[in-house]
Amino acid sequence: MLIARNSFVSGGASTDSIATHPDGSTGEATPLEVLNRMARLLDQQNVDRDGRWVVVDPVFAEQLNDENSKLLNSDFASSDPDILRNGRIISGMIRGFRVYMSNNLPSIGTGPATIDTNGSASNFGTIVAGHDSAVATASQVEKVETYRDNDSFADIVRGLHLYGRKVLRPEALVRAHYNIAG
Repeated sequence: MLIARNSFVSGGASTDSIATHPDGSTGEATPLEVLNRMARLLDQQNVDRDGRWVVVDPVFAEQLNDENSKLLNSDFASSDPDILRNGRIISGMIRGFRVYMSNNLPSIGTGPATIDTNGSASNFGTIVAGHDSAVATASQVEKVETYRDNDSFADIVRGLHLYGRKVLRPEALVRAHYNIAG
């Protein structure tokens, strides 16, 4: 099931996930087909192509690697050591997305590694894609104070850190629920 702002469902019941398999041999979607569909949904919402990102979990990243071993192979990555950090798993782009991996994506039931060739309503993982302009975060240190430590000759510094986040453009975010098909 692929859901956009207006609850677009790509097929099957609205509670089923997309069954994915690296070769798509038995009618399942390949991981690249899922990314293609997400890109199309963003295109239909008039979201700029420059600045798109997708966050996948380790199971989906493994399937991407199984589908085409050159996609995530570090031998083909950039020589820039700063490019592969903060969860980014490939120096280039796949289907117009910068690809990041995180273990903090939501999953339902036993997660996406549950094998079900028809999609699952109770065991699936989620991947999220969007544009840089879709969300915003703000952070500032409001107050800082120092005082003398009673137990040593040091000073203690403490501060009040304020932060927040907001979805600015919900049409620039899409998600896909998926499980592996074997």
